Amino acid sequence: MLTLSGADVRAVLLGGFSAGTADIGAACLIYFTGPVVIMKAIASGLIGPASF
Repeated sequence: MLTLSGADVRAVLLGGFSAGTADIGAACLIYFTGPVVIMKAIASGLIGPASF
């Protein structure tokens, strides 16, 4: 059975947060828009047009 220590969980969460931040930042630079618009576009994939 796989066991994770607190340091392992922290490393995974920090890595995911860092990668997500970099991804959203890159999308903002590519599409010349703010992060709120990018996050709404991501949300629309999950909940549909109600996100706008």
